[in-house]
Amino acid sequence: MYSKNLNIIEKYKPSLFQKLAELDIDKLEKKTEKIENMPARDGNLITVVTKDGKAIRLNSAFRPLEEAHKWVQQYKFNNMNNHVTMYGMGNGYFVRELLSNMQEQDYLLVYEPCTELFLNALHNFDLEDIFKDSRFIIGVEKINEFDFHKPLKAIYGMENLSNVKFVVHSGYDKLFQREFNEYFKKEIIQSAESARVEYNTLLKLAISTLKNQFINIPMLRDSISITQLKEIWNSEVPAIVVAAGPSLADSLEKLKWIKGKAVIVAVDRSLQYLLDHGIKPDFVTTLDPEKSLQQFSTEESVDIPMFCLTASQPLIMERQVGRKIICWSGYYLYKDYLEMLGDFPDVHLSGSVATFTVQILEYLGIKKICLVGQDLSFHGEVTHVGDVVSNPCGTAGKLVNGIGGTKVFSRYDWIEFIKWFEDFIEVHPEITIIDTKKEGALIKGSVLMDLEQAIGDTDHQVETLMEQFKEIPPAFTREYFQTIQDRLVSDKDRLVKMKKKAKEGVGYCADLIRLVKQGKVQSKSVDSKVGKVKEITNYLKALEFYKMLDDLVIATMEQSYVKVFSTKEDEKENLLNIFDSSRSFFEAVVEVVNLIEPVMAETIHKLEEQNS
Repeated sequence: MYSKNLNIIEKYKPSLFQKLAELDIDKLEKKTEKIENMPARDGNLITVVTKDGKAIRLNSAFRPLEEAHKWVQQYKFNNMNNHVTMYGMGNGYFVRELLSNMQEQDYLLVYEPCTELFLNALHNFDLEDIFKDSRFIIGVEKINEFDFHKPLKAIYGMENLSNVKFVVHSGYDKLFQREFNEYFKKEIIQSAESARVEYNTLLKLAISTLKNQFINIPMLRDSISITQLKEIWNSEVPAIVVAAGPSLADSLEKLKWIKGKAVIVAVDRSLQYLLDHGIKPDFVTTLDPEKSLQQFSTEESVDIPMFCLTASQPLIMERQVGRKIICWSGYYLYKDYLEMLGDFPDVHLSGSVATFTVQILEYLGIKKICLVGQDLSFHGEVTHVGDVVSNPCGTAGKLVNGIGGTKVFSRYDWIEFIKWFEDFIEVHPEITIIDTKKEGALIKGSVLMDLEQAIGDTDHQVETLMEQFKEIPPAFTREYFQTIQDRLVSDKDRLVKMKKKAKEGVGYCADLIRLVKQGKVQSKSVDSKVGKVKEITNYLKALEFYKMLDDLVIATMEQSYVKVFSTKEDEKENLLNIFDSSRSFFEAVVEVVNLIEPVMAETIHKLEEQNS
């Protein structure tokens, strides 16, 4: 049976198969005294686990399959995109029954806290159908815990918050309570917090992210893309990411010595501090669409090349007169980049400029990345270099592991960044992340090393690289900007039509809500208006231009968006929920168009002046 299960795992869960191949069973900590498989009254095998002198059955001694069938009836899977997070796989009976009741688009994410039990299941139970099922994801302690950790953040996306269910396999609450509290529960809480932070960020920045994509178009004339930069980049050149933590002050002399031996990339907030101390970085990175200009530079113009987004803060884009390297195109220009360059891998946005910069360097192929000023903890009350105290997210936080076995106090948003770095290191073993600070939060998996030692005296041809960088032609030709001007004019007209249709949709939804409240659910009028709502919804979502508005529409709808994915038992309440969510959608489209229309008009005007 083991060979059969292993062959299926190799084909359908190859990463798990690889981890099993690397597993040294002799080094595993035994969590149980004995695991037995014995026939139940109906002839099916059941599993009995002995731990701390107590024997605990994972299944009914009489009819285990019938037990699993009855057990799953307590859970309803009426919503769209149901996500079940399960503690314990057992011998597969409960997992199989869950999968048989879930919908095609649902997911079952299982954490197995006992390697012995998992191996017992592989040796004694036919799990072929379970491992073949693409909806089934499993992480096993000491084998592939990270495969459980990775999907959690996606599962806790805003649209799924009301659709997540937690289940515990029979017997596991008694057998593995410590593991439940120390890992499973902790992972879920952290993922929920990450989802909350991401959701709040979406709400906060959605408007400026979209508006900036239009405002910045006239400032992209001499810009290049990260794809073009990758073509000339030497992956052997080490990179230094300079953040604005308090420990940056201790690295100034070392950075001066290293200039020219490695590529120095400053995050926007550290730039002015470096310039004030006579250090001109090779590149600077900016991310936040609403970044304060004072947190970039107080100089009238900055001629340092800049990694940025098409949606970066326009005031920063204007002040930075050096070359812009676009690392995130946004939806509106994505196809243009593809057409011009053949490839454009948008770098995933994050809440930290430093983590965004590390992703850029990973894409460029750099194998050694040194972190400077990445404290991720308070120094007394100080948060940033230069004795700056800045807590836009508040001072709430907790103690985390620090350098040298200490405990340091970290803010909750910084804790998210610590976890991000640790996940990145786990996923990218080919990249060495060197943390050069002497104190602050520990990043598990990073190499602690002095900056001078990390870079050494080797000539890494940084000067040659920078000369090649200057020769890269702009991503877009002069003719392109005339084309984009014409397209903006056409798309502005489409916006007007979208708003008109959305207003019609608001009216139909208001009528439907009134009719349902009057008890007129079954009527020709309701059927007709439902048809109109579907027609307008399909019309709007089919528009190519709508796709770039989607995030902002969702953010504008806020909690109404979550309702779309939820269903109620009461038919009347369910219909009211659906029609109210549809009305919120149409109202959000109208609001978004009102925000974007004048911005597009101003961009068209600027392009007309440039192109004349």
